[in-house]
Amino acid sequence: MFKERLNPAELRTITMLSEGPLSMAQLAKAIGSTLSWASRCIKHIEGLGLVQVMPDGRSTRARISNTDLGNHLLAFLNEPSILKPELLLAGQSLKMLPLLVNEGTSAREISMRTHLSARTVQSYLGRWRAGGIVNLKNWKYVLNPRHVHFKAFVQVYSKHRNLARLAEVAPDAAIIWHDRDEFIVSINHPLAAPGFAEAADTALDKYHLDLVHANEYYHFSPISHRTSKVDALLQSLMVDPTEPRIHRLIRKELSSGHIRPSDLRAGAMKYKIGDAVEKVMKNAG
Repeated sequence: MFKERLNPAELRTITMLSEGPLSMAQLAKAIGSTLSWASRCIKHIEGLGLVQVMPDGRSTRARISNTDLGNHLLAFLNEPSILKPELLLAGQSLKMLPLLVNEGTSAREISMRTHLSARTVQSYLGRWRAGGIVNLKNWKYVLNPRHVHFKAFVQVYSKHRNLARLAEVAPDAAIIWHDRDEFIVSINHPLAAPGFAEAADTALDKYHLDLVHANEYYHFSPISHRTSKVDALLQSLMVDPTEPRIHRLIRKELSSGHIRPSDLRAGAMKYKIGDAVEKVMKNAG
């Protein structure tokens, strides 16, 4: 299970490893713990993708992961700024931070998506806002763009987390779109797992708007468990923007009044297919 919580000792471990690899014995001595506890600590952080363990003779050494995620973590930790890991990554922070990228998220929605209490969410947001980590705009909290390396780390971590969640239920699936804590996958067989709903061409089957498709598509969301007709059409357009059959389906639904242009345009922003949607609607006359 992907557990997103870091305690003070784990944060100190990450900070120490940002200065170079250490053996388990060195880590245990530095944080004042037993070798067994230090190993469990590293195992948890390794599960989050932040560190990796390497053989070193008869023992092992830990280091910040030699991955895109690890490189962005190092860039953030080594950035000369007032940002402190204990303020940004402690406790439930990793659950919340991915929701603060792009257009941001309201405090109420953060609570719904993370299953954290409103009081807990407000406590974190209050500290981050006071520290200049987040801004509040139109009732949505968003990461301060001034902290370039930290924002980049959160964006890469968000994608890593989604991949880790997917690996738990469908390691043979591929993510074709993701946004914060949501993602759409393509897979060559049906998928039945909590949080996953039919998407794109697979969802259109449920609305009797059949498209012949080789793969199945599913949308993971912590708060929504059914794909609307508009979303299914937009997702199919995102999968293949040049497919004439999906163009015809969208034009047919528009002309019959089953969907509205405003709904398509609103959804197009989410899936970043604004040009494709405008092209389809223009051809609809």
